[in-house]
Order: sequence, then C-alpha cells, then structure tokens
Amino acid sequence: LEKASAASDPKCLLSDLRRLSDKNRAALSTRYFKTGKGEYGEGDIFMGIKTPDMKAVALRYKEMPLIGIRFLLIRPEHEARTAALSILCERAKKASLSEMESFSKFYLSNSSGVNNWDLVDISAPNIIGKLCVMKDDFSLLEKLARSKNMWERRMGMVGSYAAIREGKPEVAIAIAKILMRDEEDLIGKAVGWMLREAWKRKPKAVEDFLDENIKYMKRVAVRYSIERMDEKKRKSYLSR
Repeated sequence: LEKASAASDPKCLLSDLRRLSDKNRAALSTRYFKTGKGEYGEGDIFMGIKTPDMKAVALRYKEMPLIGIRFLLIRPEHEARTAALSILCERAKKASLSEMESFSKFYLSNSSGVNNWDLVDISAPNIIGKLCVMKDDFSLLEKLARSKNMWERRMGMVGSYAAIREGKPEVAIAIAKILMRDEEDLIGKAVGWMLREAWKRKPKAVEDFLDENIKYMKRVAVRYSIERMDEKKRKSYLSR
C-alpha cells in the first residue's frame, strides 16, 4: 500500500527530480528557452535534468491521478510540468474516447502550465490532436489556432501532427492557412514544421498551398516547410 501511494504522490516525483538536478545544465536551459524579461519563457525555472532521465522518472508515476498531475502543472519548475504532461500522454496512449475527452478537457483547463514550445510539442498531438482524430472532428484545433494566446495557437498547429500521422495532412494545411500570417516566430516555425511533415504525405498539396500563399508567409515558415525538397525547388521558393 505504501508503494502504491508513493507511486501516485507528486511530491515524491518532485523529490526524485530534485535529486537529478544540475545547476550548470539549468543555466544552459534558462538561456536556451528564453527566460529573460520580455522573452517568451520569462520567469520559467529549470532544474537542469536530462530529458531521458526526466521521462524515466515520469514513467514510474504513470498511474498518477489527475489531481496529482494538476499539482505538477502549476509548479514553477519546467521539468515538473514536463513530467506532468509526459504522464498524461502515457495515460492517453490506450485511452477510450470518453477518457480522451476528459483528458483533453483537463489539459485545456490547465493550459496555463503548458507555456513553452517544448511543453506544447510533447503534448498537443497526443492529447487534443488524438481526440480530434478519434472524433474525426478538427474544429477544436481551428478554435485554438484562432486564440489570442500564442501557446494555444501553437497547440492548434502542432496538434495537427496527430492527423498527419493518421494520413490526413490536409488538416495541417487547413490550420496552416489560419496561422500563415501570424507574426510570432514560434508560430511561424510550427507552421513550417507541420507543412514539412504534411509534404512527406502529400507533396503536391503542400506545394500548391505554397504556390498560392507564400507571399503571405513568414520566411521562417517557408524555410522549415521546404527543408526536405530538392535544392532547385528550395531555391525557387526562397527566391519568391
């Protein structure tokens, strides 16, 4: 009983993470994730833990109830929130539709803790994206893509990765059309990334989209989207 309780205790997970903390790595992460004043990750606190080590800790707590995950999502430590989302994604792997609806509602209700690009990227496809695929209804991604909150807009774009993986790259193209004029660099990168992944499935559809819309897109979105194309085609798009 004591073991079962400990395996569900977010405070025990935090203790495990603290034992792995590294000040030098934390300092590097602080700079890499732009935590300075006015930057996108302002105020984020890092413990300095290698991603494989953090995931290994999270896996030991994969049965943690949602109340424990919520406790971690409101923590200031970036790795605590990462572990929370890793647990939620693990639980989502074999979830039913009703369970996925609950997980998605929980995720969006606690989205204030999903406040950096890596947190969005590990969770959006596996939570909201998966739910949209299961329901064959992608209106939630479109709604998020129109949000005033940058991280929610990135959720809408990166969440479409789940559709791409299921052979529906047209979903990503539709979301990209909503966000192609977005001024935020992190959104431009997400748009380009998802278009690149969609291109692997339907090259012509993505190229048709670029032909029609490249003049409206941020250069970073174009660069990301054409990375896998041959050199001649890449130069042609960049010259526009």
